[in-house]
Amino acid sequence: MDNKLIQRYISGHVSEDEKKQILNWLEADEQNMRHYMALRKLFNFELWRREEKKETTFSRKLTLEILKIAAVFILSFYIGGIFSGTSGKESVTMQSVYVPMGQHVELMLADGSKVWLNAGSRFFFPTSFSDDVRQVKLEGEGFFEVQTDKERPFIVCTPEYKIKALGTSFNVFAYEDTELFEASLLEGKIEVCDNNRMQRIALSPNQKVSLENGRLKTLPIMHSDYFLWREGIISFDNEPVLAVMQKLELYFDVKMNIINEQVKANHYHYTGKFRMRDGLEHILKVLQMKKRFTYQVDEDTNTIEIK
Repeated sequence: MDNKLIQRYISGHVSEDEKKQILNWLEADEQNMRHYMALRKLFNFELWRREEKKETTFSRKLTLEILKIAAVFILSFYIGGIFSGTSGKESVTMQSVYVPMGQHVELMLADGSKVWLNAGSRFFFPTSFSDDVRQVKLEGEGFFEVQTDKERPFIVCTPEYKIKALGTSFNVFAYEDTELFEASLLEGKIEVCDNNRMQRIALSPNQKVSLENGRLKTLPIMHSDYFLWREGIISFDNEPVLAVMQKLELYFDVKMNIINEQVKANHYHYTGKFRMRDGLEHILKVLQMKKRFTYQVDEDTNTIEIK
Protein backbone atom coordinates (compact mmCIF):
# COMPACT_ATOMS: atom_id res chain seq x y z
CA MET A 1 0.00 0.00 0.00
CA ASP A 2 1.28 3.46 -0.94
CA ASN A 3 2.33 5.42 2.18
CA LYS A 4 1.11 8.70 0.68
CA LEU A 5 -2.38 7.23 0.29
CA ILE A 6 -2.29 6.04 3.91
CA GLN A 7 -1.24 9.52 5.07
CA ARG A 8 -4.09 11.11 3.10
CA TYR A 9 -6.48 8.62 4.72
CA ILE A 10 -5.23 9.51 8.21
CA SER A 11 -5.75 13.22 7.51
CA GLY A 12 -9.20 12.57 6.01
CA HIS A 13 -8.40 13.53 2.40
CA VAL A 14 -9.47 10.42 0.46
CA SER A 15 -12.37 9.47 -1.77
CA GLU A 16 -14.93 6.80 -0.82
CA ASP A 17 -13.21 4.30 -3.14
CA GLU A 18 -9.81 5.02 -1.59
CA LYS A 19 -11.32 4.67 1.88
CA LYS A 20 -12.68 1.22 0.99
CA GLN A 21 -9.30 0.27 -0.45
CA ILE A 22 -7.56 1.20 2.81
CA LEU A 23 -10.13 -0.60 5.00
CA ASN A 24 -9.88 -3.78 2.92
CA TRP A 25 -6.08 -3.61 3.18
CA LEU A 26 -6.28 -3.20 6.98
CA GLU A 27 -8.57 -6.20 7.29
CA ALA A 28 -6.39 -8.42 5.10
CA ASP A 29 -3.36 -8.86 7.36
CA GLU A 30 -2.21 -8.05 10.90
CA GLN A 31 1.10 -6.68 9.60
CA ASN A 32 -0.84 -4.11 7.57
CA MET A 33 -2.45 -2.84 10.79
CA ARG A 34 0.97 -2.54 12.48
CA HIS A 35 2.38 -0.63 9.50
CA TYR A 36 -0.66 1.67 9.55
CA MET A 37 -0.30 2.31 13.31
CA ALA A 38 3.39 3.19 12.86
CA LEU A 39 2.54 5.74 10.14
CA ARG A 40 -0.31 7.16 12.22
CA LYS A 41 2.07 7.71 15.16
CA LEU A 42 4.48 9.61 12.91
CA PHE A 43 1.64 11.71 11.51
CA ASN A 44 0.28 12.48 15.00
CA PHE A 45 3.70 13.49 16.31
CA GLU A 46 4.35 15.79 13.35
CA LEU A 47 0.90 17.39 13.75
CA TRP A 48 1.51 17.98 17.45
CA ARG A 49 4.99 19.43 16.79
CA ARG A 50 3.60 21.83 14.19
CA GLU A 51 0.82 22.99 16.50
CA GLU A 52 3.29 23.62 19.35
CA LYS A 53 5.42 25.68 17.00
CA LYS A 54 2.43 27.69 15.87
CA GLU A 55 1.27 28.75 19.36
CA THR A 56 3.74 29.38 22.17
CA THR A 57 0.98 29.27 24.79
CA PHE A 58 0.54 25.53 24.23
CA SER A 59 3.06 24.81 26.98
CA ARG A 60 0.34 25.64 29.51
CA LYS A 61 -2.86 25.02 27.56
CA LEU A 62 -4.65 21.99 26.26
CA THR A 63 -3.79 20.98 22.70
CA LEU A 64 -7.07 19.64 21.39
CA GLU A 65 -7.34 18.54 17.78
CA ILE A 66 -10.48 17.02 16.31
CA LEU A 67 -9.33 15.05 13.27
CA LYS A 68 -11.45 13.55 10.53
CA ILE A 69 -12.11 9.82 10.69
CA ALA A 70 -14.58 8.55 8.05
CA ALA A 71 -17.74 10.64 8.51
CA VAL A 72 -17.08 12.02 11.99
CA PHE A 73 -18.37 15.50 12.81
CA ILE A 74 -16.99 18.03 15.29
CA LEU A 75 -18.67 17.44 18.66
CA SER A 76 -19.56 19.79 21.48
CA PHE A 77 -17.48 19.88 24.67
CA TYR A 78 -17.66 21.88 27.84
CA ILE A 79 -15.84 22.74 31.08
CA GLY A 80 -16.82 20.13 33.62
CA GLY A 81 -15.74 20.94 37.15
CA ILE A 82 -12.66 20.11 39.18
CA PHE A 83 -10.46 17.02 38.99
CA SER A 84 -7.97 16.15 41.74
CA GLY A 85 -4.69 14.38 41.04
CA THR A 86 -3.54 11.37 43.05
CA SER A 87 -1.68 13.55 45.51
CA GLY A 88 -4.91 15.28 46.52
CA LYS A 89 -3.07 18.60 46.80
CA GLU A 90 -3.74 19.99 43.37
CA SER A 91 -6.95 20.68 41.46
CA VAL A 92 -7.17 21.61 37.80
CA THR A 93 -9.96 22.56 35.44
CA MET A 94 -11.51 19.63 33.58
CA GLN A 95 -12.94 19.43 30.11
CA SER A 96 -15.44 16.85 28.93
CA VAL A 97 -16.30 15.31 25.57
CA TYR A 98 -19.44 13.34 24.78
CA VAL A 99 -19.58 11.31 21.55
CA PRO A 100 -23.09 10.93 20.04
CA MET A 101 -24.32 7.52 18.92
CA GLY A 102 -23.08 6.33 15.54
CA GLN A 103 -19.99 8.57 15.66
CA HIS A 104 -16.44 8.44 17.00
CA VAL A 105 -13.86 11.13 17.57
CA GLU A 106 -10.11 11.60 17.97
CA LEU A 107 -8.38 14.00 20.37
CA MET A 108 -4.89 15.09 21.30
CA LEU A 109 -4.15 15.76 24.98
CA ALA A 110 -1.81 18.35 26.48
CA ASP A 111 1.14 15.91 26.62
CA GLY A 112 0.73 14.82 22.99
CA SER A 113 -1.04 11.55 23.85
CA LYS A 114 -3.85 10.60 21.45
CA VAL A 115 -7.31 9.28 22.32
CA TRP A 116 -9.99 7.76 20.07
CA LEU A 117 -13.49 7.67 21.59
CA ASN A 118 -16.30 5.38 20.46
CA ALA A 119 -20.03 6.10 20.24
CA GLY A 120 -21.81 6.95 23.48
CA SER A 121 -18.55 7.62 25.37
CA ARG A 122 -17.84 10.38 27.88
CA PHE A 123 -14.25 11.45 28.46
CA PHE A 124 -12.96 13.83 31.15
CA PHE A 125 -9.46 15.29 30.96
CA PRO A 126 -7.50 18.20 32.47
CA THR A 127 -6.38 21.22 30.48
CA SER A 128 -2.87 20.49 31.78
CA PHE A 129 -1.39 17.53 33.65
CA SER A 130 0.27 17.68 37.08
CA ASP A 131 3.98 17.12 37.65
CA ASP A 132 3.60 13.58 39.00
CA VAL A 133 0.68 11.95 37.16
CA ARG A 134 -1.44 12.15 34.00
CA GLN A 135 -4.96 11.13 34.98
CA VAL A 136 -8.15 11.02 32.89
CA LYS A 137 -11.61 9.50 33.28
CA LEU A 138 -13.48 7.34 30.74
CA GLU A 139 -17.08 6.17 30.64
CA GLY A 140 -17.34 4.24 27.38
CA GLU A 141 -14.76 2.91 24.95
CA GLY A 142 -11.45 4.54 24.09
CA PHE A 143 -8.17 3.70 22.39
CA PHE A 144 -5.09 5.41 23.82
CA GLU A 145 -1.67 6.14 22.32
CA VAL A 146 0.25 7.40 25.33
CA GLN A 147 3.38 9.52 25.04
CA THR A 148 6.27 8.01 27.02
CA ASP A 149 6.98 9.78 30.33
CA LYS A 150 8.56 7.55 32.98
CA GLU A 151 8.20 10.24 35.63
CA ARG A 152 4.45 10.65 35.12
CA PRO A 153 2.32 7.50 34.74
CA PHE A 154 -0.82 7.80 32.59
CA ILE A 155 -3.90 6.55 34.47
CA VAL A 156 -7.34 5.93 32.94
CA CYS A 157 -10.08 5.83 35.61
CA THR A 158 -13.29 3.97 34.73
CA PRO A 159 -16.37 3.41 36.94
CA GLU A 160 -14.88 0.22 38.45
CA TYR A 161 -11.25 -0.10 37.29
CA LYS A 162 -8.02 1.82 36.71
CA ILE A 163 -5.52 1.27 33.90
CA LYS A 164 -1.95 2.48 34.44
CA ALA A 165 0.55 3.03 31.61
CA LEU A 166 3.83 4.85 30.99
CA GLY A 167 3.97 4.89 27.19
CA THR A 168 1.89 2.44 25.21
CA SER A 169 -1.14 1.74 22.95
CA PHE A 170 -4.21 0.13 24.48
CA ASN A 171 -8.00 -0.08 24.29
CA VAL A 172 -10.51 0.23 27.16
CA PHE A 173 -14.20 -0.79 27.07
CA ALA A 174 -15.93 0.46 30.24
CA TYR A 175 -19.39 1.95 29.72
CA GLU A 176 -21.23 3.05 32.84
CA ASP A 177 -24.18 0.95 34.08
CA THR A 178 -23.01 -2.22 32.31
CA GLU A 179 -21.24 -5.34 33.56
CA LEU A 180 -18.98 -5.42 30.50
CA PHE A 181 -15.34 -4.41 30.96
CA GLU A 182 -12.26 -5.03 28.81
CA ALA A 183 -8.75 -3.62 28.58
CA SER A 184 -6.65 -4.71 25.58
CA LEU A 185 -2.98 -4.04 24.91
CA LEU A 186 -1.51 -3.51 21.44
CA GLU A 187 1.96 -2.20 22.36
CA GLY A 188 3.95 -1.58 25.56
CA LYS A 189 2.70 -2.57 29.00
CA ILE A 190 -0.29 -1.70 31.19
CA GLU A 191 -1.51 -2.62 34.65
CA VAL A 192 -5.22 -3.06 35.42
CA CYS A 193 -6.64 -2.98 38.95
CA ASP A 194 -10.08 -2.57 40.47
CA ASN A 195 -10.88 0.50 42.54
CA ASN A 196 -10.66 -1.57 45.76
CA ARG A 197 -7.20 -2.89 44.75
CA MET A 198 -8.38 -6.48 45.24
CA GLN A 199 -7.18 -7.52 41.77
CA ARG A 200 -4.12 -6.29 39.88
CA ILE A 201 -3.12 -7.69 36.46
CA ALA A 202 -0.20 -6.71 34.21
CA LEU A 203 -0.70 -7.20 30.46
CA SER A 204 1.80 -7.85 27.68
CA PRO A 205 1.21 -6.94 24.00
CA ASN A 206 -1.66 -8.82 22.31
CA GLN A 207 -3.32 -9.65 25.62
CA LYS A 208 -6.64 -8.46 27.01
CA VAL A 209 -8.33 -8.66 30.37
CA SER A 210 -12.11 -9.18 30.59
CA LEU A 211 -14.61 -9.27 33.42
CA GLU A 212 -16.11 -12.77 33.78
CA ASN A 213 -18.31 -13.75 36.73
CA GLY A 214 -17.06 -10.81 38.75
CA ARG A 215 -13.35 -11.60 38.23
CA LEU A 216 -10.77 -10.28 35.77
CA LYS A 217 -9.51 -12.91 33.33
CA THR A 218 -6.52 -12.60 30.97
CA LEU A 219 -6.97 -13.79 27.37
CA PRO A 220 -4.94 -13.56 24.14
CA ILE A 221 -5.96 -11.20 21.32
CA MET A 222 -6.07 -13.47 18.29
CA HIS A 223 -6.10 -10.80 15.56
CA SER A 224 -5.85 -7.03 15.12
CA ASP A 225 -9.46 -6.68 13.91
CA TYR A 226 -10.20 -6.02 17.57
CA PHE A 227 -8.98 -2.42 17.18
CA LEU A 228 -10.77 -1.60 13.90
CA TRP A 229 -13.69 0.24 15.52
CA ARG A 230 -11.65 3.45 15.04
CA GLU A 231 -12.12 2.92 11.30
CA GLY A 232 -15.89 2.33 11.67
CA ILE A 233 -15.69 -1.48 11.92
CA ILE A 234 -16.87 -3.48 14.95
CA SER A 235 -15.37 -6.94 15.35
CA PHE A 236 -16.35 -9.94 17.49
CA ASP A 237 -14.19 -12.99 18.17
CA ASN A 238 -16.17 -15.95 19.54
CA GLU A 239 -18.14 -13.58 21.77
CA PRO A 240 -21.40 -14.65 23.43
CA VAL A 241 -24.29 -13.23 21.40
CA LEU A 242 -25.63 -11.76 24.65
CA ALA A 243 -22.44 -9.67 24.98
CA VAL A 244 -22.72 -8.73 21.29
CA MET A 245 -26.28 -7.48 21.92
CA GLN A 246 -25.15 -5.51 24.97
CA LYS A 247 -22.45 -3.77 22.93
CA LEU A 248 -24.91 -3.01 20.12
CA GLU A 249 -27.19 -1.40 22.72
CA LEU A 250 -24.39 0.98 23.65
CA TYR A 251 -23.14 1.69 20.12
CA PHE A 252 -26.63 2.42 18.70
CA ASP A 253 -28.40 3.80 21.82
CA VAL A 254 -31.27 1.30 21.85
CA LYS A 255 -32.75 -0.98 24.50
CA MET A 256 -32.40 -4.71 23.79
CA ASN A 257 -35.07 -6.78 25.55
CA ILE A 258 -33.64 -10.33 25.47
CA ILE A 259 -36.40 -12.96 25.72
CA ASN A 260 -34.66 -15.79 23.81
CA GLU A 261 -33.43 -18.25 26.45
CA GLN A 262 -30.58 -19.56 24.29
CA VAL A 263 -29.19 -16.04 23.92
CA LYS A 264 -29.66 -15.26 27.63
CA ALA A 265 -27.85 -18.46 28.64
CA ASN A 266 -24.85 -17.64 26.41
CA HIS A 267 -25.40 -20.78 24.29
CA TYR A 268 -24.69 -18.79 21.10
CA HIS A 269 -21.30 -17.29 20.18
CA TYR A 270 -20.40 -15.17 17.17
CA THR A 271 -17.24 -14.39 15.20
CA GLY A 272 -17.36 -11.70 12.53
CA LYS A 273 -17.25 -7.98 11.82
CA PHE A 274 -19.60 -5.25 10.66
CA ARG A 275 -19.35 -1.71 9.32
CA MET A 276 -21.13 0.73 11.62
CA ARG A 277 -22.49 2.64 8.64
CA ASP A 278 -24.50 -0.44 7.57
CA GLY A 279 -26.78 0.14 10.56
CA LEU A 280 -28.18 -1.93 13.41
CA GLU A 281 -30.91 -3.70 11.43
CA HIS A 282 -28.38 -5.03 8.90
CA ILE A 283 -26.25 -6.39 11.77
CA LEU A 284 -29.26 -8.08 13.37
CA LYS A 285 -30.26 -9.70 10.07
CA VAL A 286 -26.76 -11.14 9.61
CA LEU A 287 -26.76 -12.47 13.19
CA GLN A 288 -30.23 -13.87 12.65
CA MET A 289 -29.04 -15.89 9.64
CA LYS A 290 -26.38 -17.61 11.78
CA LYS A 291 -28.21 -17.91 15.12
CA ARG A 292 -31.76 -18.92 15.90
CA PHE A 293 -33.66 -15.88 17.05
CA THR A 294 -36.20 -13.39 15.77
CA TYR A 295 -36.51 -9.72 16.64
CA GLN A 296 -39.17 -7.02 16.71
CA VAL A 297 -38.54 -3.27 16.64
CA ASP A 298 -40.67 -0.85 18.66
CA GLU A 299 -39.78 2.63 17.39
CA ASP A 300 -42.02 4.37 19.94
CA THR A 301 -40.00 3.04 22.89
CA ASN A 302 -36.69 2.66 21.02
CA THR A 303 -36.67 -1.02 22.01
CA ILE A 304 -35.73 -4.19 20.12
CA GLU A 305 -37.14 -7.46 21.43
CA ILE A 306 -34.96 -10.54 20.80
CA LYS A 307 -37.18 -13.65 20.76
